Amino acid sequence: MDANASFGLLPEVQDFLRELPEGMLNASSIHRGGQKSRALIEEARDEIGRALGGVKNGRIVFTSGATEANNMAIGLPFASCGSQAGELVISAYEHPSVREAAFRLQTSGVKVKEVGAQSPTELIPSILANVTANTKLLSLMLANNETGDVFEVNKLKAACSFAPYIHTDCVQAFGKLPLFWNSLGVDMLSLSAHKIGGLPGVGALVLREGLPNEPFIVGGPQETRWRAGTENIVGIVSFGIAAKCVRDNRESLAREMEKQKSFIERYLSQELSDVTFHRFAPTQLPNTLNVHTPGVNADDLVVALDLKNILISSGAACASGKPEPSHVLLALGKSEKVARESIRISVTGLETMDQIRRAAEDIVSTVREMRGGVTA
Repeated sequence: MDANASFGLLPEVQDFLRELPEGMLNASSIHRGGQKSRALIEEARDEIGRALGGVKNGRIVFTSGATEANNMAIGLPFASCGSQAGELVISAYEHPSVREAAFRLQTSGVKVKEVGAQSPTELIPSILANVTANTKLLSLMLANNETGDVFEVNKLKAACSFAPYIHTDCVQAFGKLPLFWNSLGVDMLSLSAHKIGGLPGVGALVLREGLPNEPFIVGGPQETRWRAGTENIVGIVSFGIAAKCVRDNRESLAREMEKQKSFIERYLSQELSDVTFHRFAPTQLPNTLNVHTPGVNADDLVVALDLKNILISSGAACASGKPEPSHVLLALGKSEKVARESIRISVTGLETMDQIRRAAEDIVSTVREMRGGVTA
């Protein structure tokens, strides 16, 4: 029930790992073994491109994960700015790997504008109102990892009076929503393998042609000198396999996700009349619920459910365990108390309905236990 933290390995990826081909040698080597590895990497790159509807006028660069991809994207437009650092506009709902990378640039003279809104109709106009002739980059995630809100990234490019680079974090959207590189109107797009059923430790940044080639990591010719370092061949191949599954099965899997999510929402609403569901945008991911359970600390509920083999989270996995409440919920106007009492449920769509039903029952019974047996 924590798919947004990590989807888990797809059966197709597990099959690949059980039958790993011999070699997997350094793909930069010119001998036969190296070229076999190179072919595997390029096949995976092609599969990811096909899953994005084709990457016309762009390049897929493999990274160690979406955190690196986001850091690379945020820093790229400012890498050679010198004293003319310029401005960066991000939404208040971004993943920490975007927010912290952005705020770190302030030490280099970059002016960072973090824009929020508590109405879905206000967000895009608010972001655009902060774009000036000095804005070099605008970053807005396509789908929020905590609430499941989907934002209208495709409206940004045409509406910008000026022409900044646009980056979107598509980590949670990939595999759950129709995602087409050529219609998003962005210059950079971040992805992660383990959010769609591949191995952890590999991600990708899709870059539009014409961007300044300022590598985040130097020291080798890999990834056409966009990102040095010997490639994680096994991880990259798993990414390609998972991307092919996205292309082949996304629609049917998304329907199953929506069915499971809807059941959980109905059941919790019927059994716990005071729960509320945090939503912001009119369009949501098919698998994600952010639930306020009044009177129950979210971290305590996560631990109690873990003892029953039900895995949920109290926010972004990379932020779990921190004492601070969710910055996303605070930005949506929720109180600190509400934020600390809110959990995230995110399904894979691969569970059986019997598993979903039993999980929902366990969530309800555990909330009641933690309330001292009081039924809402």
